[in-house]
Amino acid sequence: MKKILSVLVITLILAVSCKAGKENENTAKMNENVSFEYSALTRGSFKKVMVSSTEIATANGRDKADMSTKKTTPQEWKKVYDAYKAVKNPQGIGELEAPTKKHQYDGALAATLTIKTADGEYSTMSFDHGTPPAEIKGLVESIIAVSDLNKK
Repeated sequence: MKKILSVLVITLILAVSCKAGKENENTAKMNENVSFEYSALTRGSFKKVMVSSTEIATANGRDKADMSTKKTTPQEWKKVYDAYKAVKNPQGIGELEAPTKKHQYDGALAATLTIKTADGEYSTMSFDHGTPPAEIKGLVESIIAVSDLNKK
């Protein structure tokens, strides 16, 4: 009976330590050297969000006084990072077509997304703020959601 109990305890300890190791591995992958920059502008308006695993900076105007910064929480980073991992080809975002063209005649803010990784920097062509290409829609929405862009 003692042997069976000992085996069960050891099995339980191994299972818990393996799970903790897997969680640490996933956290380390999420903290890889990647950051995001989203900007939307037109003649009279300027919005910019920069997100990294440590900080979220939001500017609602060209003046640096309008910039707010906050620490990125693990939940916020997970949301943005998971959306980034859902992008099928981050290196190819420069080839994505804008679904609408209002930004070309000041009908909408002209937006761009830049992904910065250890391998390089990848930027989209301009698209309408609020209407990103489908391939990056989740990432853009998660960046805006964790920022102070829509808060006054």
